[in-house]
Amino acid sequence: MKIKYVKEIGNSNHPEILYWFWTPDMIKNKTYIQELEQICKTMPFDLLFLTSRDGLSFFDYDDVVVPFKETVERAHELGVKIGLQLWRNAEAVGMDDALALIVEGEALLDDDGMLEYEAHTRGHRNQESLKSELFSVVLFEKVGAGFYAEDSLMDITQQCQVLYSDEERIKIKIDEGVKYARYTAYILTAHYHRSPDLFSQFSINSFNDAINRYAEIPFDGIGLDEFKSMPITPPFQAMWKPFRERLYGKAFAERFYDKTGMDLKQAIFEMRYVPENHKGMRIKAINYYFDVLKEGPIMVENFVYEYAKKVYGKDIFIGLHNTYHNKLTNDEIWETGCMWWDLPREYGQTDENMSYPVRMGIACSHPKPIVYDMYYTEGRPYPIYEKAMIDARYNNRIHYHAYNDRRENRFNMKNEQFSKTITKIEQKIRLLNGFNGPLPKLDLLVVFGRPALANWYPHNEYRNAYDINGGLFILEKCQALWDAGVMCGLVPSDKIEKGQLRINSEKQIEYNGHVFDSILFLNPEYAKQSTLDFLEDCTHTDSTVMIDGKANYDFEGKSCSRQFSRIAQKAELIEFSVDKVLSKGIKTNPIKQGCMLEDGSVVMTDLTSILTNKPLTFKIKINHHVYEGRYIGVMAIKVDEKGNIVKFVCGGFKELHRDRQVIISVSKNTDIMINAFDKEANIILKGEENHVSIELLKLSFD
Repeated sequence: MKIKYVKEIGNSNHPEILYWFWTPDMIKNKTYIQELEQICKTMPFDLLFLTSRDGLSFFDYDDVVVPFKETVERAHELGVKIGLQLWRNAEAVGMDDALALIVEGEALLDDDGMLEYEAHTRGHRNQESLKSELFSVVLFEKVGAGFYAEDSLMDITQQCQVLYSDEERIKIKIDEGVKYARYTAYILTAHYHRSPDLFSQFSINSFNDAINRYAEIPFDGIGLDEFKSMPITPPFQAMWKPFRERLYGKAFAERFYDKTGMDLKQAIFEMRYVPENHKGMRIKAINYYFDVLKEGPIMVENFVYEYAKKVYGKDIFIGLHNTYHNKLTNDEIWETGCMWWDLPREYGQTDENMSYPVRMGIACSHPKPIVYDMYYTEGRPYPIYEKAMIDARYNNRIHYHAYNDRRENRFNMKNEQFSKTITKIEQKIRLLNGFNGPLPKLDLLVVFGRPALANWYPHNEYRNAYDINGGLFILEKCQALWDAGVMCGLVPSDKIEKGQLRINSEKQIEYNGHVFDSILFLNPEYAKQSTLDFLEDCTHTDSTVMIDGKANYDFEGKSCSRQFSRIAQKAELIEFSVDKVLSKGIKTNPIKQGCMLEDGSVVMTDLTSILTNKPLTFKIKINHHVYEGRYIGVMAIKVDEKGNIVKFVCGGFKELHRDRQVIISVSKNTDIMINAFDKEANIILKGEENHVSIELLKLSFD
């Protein structure tokens, strides 16, 4: 037995992360070292991410390279790591790499076959306009909503006269003669903005240059925060300005053709109009468009991950999150592709109180057993205290945002009382970092059909303000399950295509190494063939397979009703409700204020005990034995099949009982950490040896 006494139990295994805003004033007044030393003196964090604010750009290398060098050097002397967060650098984007918004309109030619038409850019969020141009004009006889008479279609783009164009608007004239009187003209205009086409090399070259410029500074982390394509109409505007535009870029068009064999301009048209009785063409065009669009942000993220590892070494921390507005049904699908699960990271990372089922699915997608949620609080500090402790019981951690946030209604962590309380909380969470358990045991994997999310057609009632399917309520259904006590994780269906979600050799449903007894598939409509095959294979396992929704057409717009009928005969086809899911034997979490981990460990957390310094009682049954005690803040325990203690951590610990017998006790309440392997115990106690001691220790039993 080895006992170590410490003033405070230090952090291990997983970093404690803090955002640190850098402003022009900090550079001008050279206060960055002073602020760094203050952070290290008053706060518990060991990884600080530098992020620019108030007009400071980390791409202005000459302004920041010396301060960066000095800061990293001093931080390392203080035992703290420094990460560099880079925003996208759009100021230098030129026309060759610019992204366009395609604005649509339609009008009838007059009795003389003529029309004057004016369009202007719309749908973007404060993006500088560069150029407006005519994209496409077709004529046809309209025979219904979204349909034209097949032999009537004509492309007249080259015959149109541009009367006027500037950065934001364009006016054209059509004169096709009386023969085409009352024909429908479907007009697409392209409005380019100073925002990069992520399929071009611009963003990659920009980040490549930045990493090279800073290569001599030994940064410990590189991060892209909310990296995305062109920001479009945000949620608070969409209610009265529905987004009906589409993104287009030259490199995007090249990638689209390479992957699909289809011209992007043609696909954009077929997303709206197809020949009469050819509904499948429109389904296919919409599916293809979003399937390729989502690749752009991840392509850049993958480059930054790989190149940063090459320059700084394999152990560098790569962050941050790409959850932007945290919904599947808003602007985020256009900007990040809702590719939250695909970020190249060791740790899953999210933003602003993302729901637990999403975070659990993202955690399963990455190798480390912790997921970080970047979070700030407005007004009162209590919500961040509460969140930190609830998150911790599910192996979630906060990336605190931020040390020096001076914006209105943001809580500035320079506040002394706030920093003291956060320190108390993090000192307890460090015990769980030392315990280093795996992810929580999830009883249910929820998979949503990504194509169904992006494609509302032909159900116009589900077409939402962002031109995607707003009638699926994926996040709401998962949250309802979680609130009912179902430990579940959410992932998208494209994890099947990538081979990460599969049936393993033991005929179990396995996602990225995590095994699930039950699966709930939401909205299989427009599924790819690999997804349909997977669902059919699931029905030949012993797993509980539930499906909410039907599949009439596949990803290619072809009927898949025969295969889905076979699936439905063996799966549980349900119309979602929590009660229906629970009726299939899905378990709920039995541990109040805690949960069980994949290896059978139990974790419990509590905030009130930290704030009051009054221990809370716990009583749990593991492997036919009952363990009891009291804790402040956190408690985690792992035992083997005989009931022997393998690992144990506890805040404010005094005694641990096994089947009513005391097996561990100390002379005075303190924080404790025990690792017992091969009949040897390594014990860390908070306190001095003459103030606190082990009074009884029995870890092994016959």
